[in-house]
Amino acid sequence: MRCNWLPIVTGLCISWLPACALPLSPVSRLPELPDVPGASNSQARTSDRAPVELSRKSPAVEDPIIEPVRPALAQAGPDLIPEPRGVTDALKPIPAAQPTVQSTVAETAPEAKRQPVEEVPVLQALRCYLDNRPAEAIASLGSYDKSSQDLLLYLLPLTARLCEGKLERCDSREAAALVKQFDRVAATLRPRATLNIKKMCFCSVVEGYGKYALLPDGKTFLPGENARIYVELENLTDQPQGNAYSIHLLSSIDIKDFKERCWMRHIFEDERDLSRSERHDFSRWYRFQVPEDLSPGFYTLYLTIIDEPTGRKVVQTLDFRVMTTSGKGQS
Repeated sequence: MRCNWLPIVTGLCISWLPACALPLSPVSRLPELPDVPGASNSQARTSDRAPVELSRKSPAVEDPIIEPVRPALAQAGPDLIPEPRGVTDALKPIPAAQPTVQSTVAETAPEAKRQPVEEVPVLQALRCYLDNRPAEAIASLGSYDKSSQDLLLYLLPLTARLCEGKLERCDSREAAALVKQFDRVAATLRPRATLNIKKMCFCSVVEGYGKYALLPDGKTFLPGENARIYVELENLTDQPQGNAYSIHLLSSIDIKDFKERCWMRHIFEDERDLSRSERHDFSRWYRFQVPEDLSPGFYTLYLTIIDEPTGRKVVQTLDFRVMTTSGKGQS
């Protein structure tokens, strides 16, 4: 059987041509080939595939994808449009603005509705003194203890006088009454104050408060020599005892070298000093003997005084030097 090869070759060439080379006109159907024996199957497959190959586009003519360009200024600074809220933030309720009507009403509430503040007893007593009602003032202080009542009864009348501006117009009799009140206040506070030695020195003769002969500075002592110390104290307890007043002190002396070694300790007898009048100032003098076996050199005297009624204690020191009979001492 004779085969016609021309149509077959023409169909194969057309199928391999690119799509861009073909005109954009409608695709015309190829003429039907004659029924050639032995070539019908391949020719039919070629005719069926030709339209599909012609409909493809070349990659060179695909439309490019254009992306928007963001300005550099917008990238450097914060976004003008805030980011959308997340799912979690969106579920949270937005707090509502609190009304200020209640606070304004509370601030402008009338004073009459507020509960009056009760005055403390001391203010009530001062008001009574200012209104010349001393008996009611004493009754107002009933909630305080006895010592506090005594102090307030001394201080409140003076405070009321100062509030009225009458202190400069008081005469000598009123000034004496005020001084007595201050003395009573001081006597009440003195046992609670710090026990203090305001003066202490070596002396040769003692006659009384502030009356003594002071030894010169740098005075030395010989072993076995007697020495005297004059002492003035303040804030002692002068206790009433019958028709008199009593000061009860416990005193001791220690002599130590500069290495804190103790060479002598002397405890004075328990002494009570009685007086018919209450004392504001008090002095004592102590006598002791320098140990005979004390080596020449420098030493420190420690005087310890205890106020027996209150247990308060004070310690004061004095430095001195010991020399031999030949006038030589340890440097």
